[in-house]
Amino acid sequence: PIDLVADAFSLSAPALGGLIDDLRLRDRVEEATPLPVVLAGAPGRASARRGADGHRRVRAEAARRRVSGTTVASIDGAQVPLAEARVSILDRGFLYGDSVFEVMRVHRGVAFRQRAHLERLARSAESVFIELPVTVEALATELRAALEASGLRDAYVRLILTRGQGPLTFDRRTASAPRRVVLVAPLPELAQSLYTEGVTAALVHVSRPAVGSRSRGVKASNYLANLLALEEARSRGAHDAILVEPDGMVTEAASSNVFVVRDGRVLTPRLEAGILSGITRGVVIERAGALGVPVEEGLVFPSDLYRADEVFLTSSVRELVSVVRVDGREVGVGAPGPVAARLREAYRAEVRRETGG
Repeated sequence: PIDLVADAFSLSAPALGGLIDDLRLRDRVEEATPLPVVLAGAPGRASARRGADGHRRVRAEAARRRVSGTTVASIDGAQVPLAEARVSILDRGFLYGDSVFEVMRVHRGVAFRQRAHLERLARSAESVFIELPVTVEALATELRAALEASGLRDAYVRLILTRGQGPLTFDRRTASAPRRVVLVAPLPELAQSLYTEGVTAALVHVSRPAVGSRSRGVKASNYLANLLALEEARSRGAHDAILVEPDGMVTEAASSNVFVVRDGRVLTPRLEAGILSGITRGVVIERAGALGVPVEEGLVFPSDLYRADEVFLTSSVRELVSVVRVDGREVGVGAPGPVAARLREAYRAEVRRETGG
């Protein structure tokens, strides 16, 4: 991508804009060179010189960012430039979604609850018969190395473990050794309005693996049902989808856990419903206990959301976000509530304590 930016004279302004966004260099580029002049067509000599000087500064800035913070890929323990990262098209993760993964948020150079995430990855792999190719400790070492190479202090980490590649057959025994991929990227910018104004949600009915299935509660890469649920929710004008099983039980959101607050008490779906045992979910339950906020893990139904004083979602990247409307109906007073705010602050205090903030 850096070379493409340097060759920007051959690109359209929108194309270059997209590349600059990906590189997070737009602010620097606008200071360095008058892009509309350079890209409008055949530039004059003066504008060409300005453009060349500007692009040299872009190159220098890109080089600096390669040192101070950039996306890093690690495949089977070997770090590779992102543009050169390759996984076979015969990898079962690509062919069948036959893989498990974890997402972590890094604060001040430390992945929060890293051990818990890696242990959950190991449990997910065991549940679907994928053997860990290295120990959890070795995975932690590889993750730290990728994070250090990125230079990022606040980052998004995705760790993927696939069954490996093999012939075009469902038989898992034909796969080669499992493959592991670590991606470290800049943390996506999160709008403050997520927390000050909350989000809307729509209930979406889904059919997922039956309770008792080995894949229930596994963080598997095949998120098609969740993606389609989110698409339906968005088509109805909502920000997120909250999933409802055929038996009428609420389980989780498209990529987060669900909590309901009523009369100062917190209710969240129990793990036996087949939900993912969210790391953030667990921390929020811990902190609620420390604050004396009663929490029940039980059955949750749509009527509980409609009658709730508060509803909120938890995930590693977004942390704790309030839902202010469900299916167009206001939740409580239609604004983020005090229990969610208190638990969010307690969660963030725990993050600061564990990551040296």
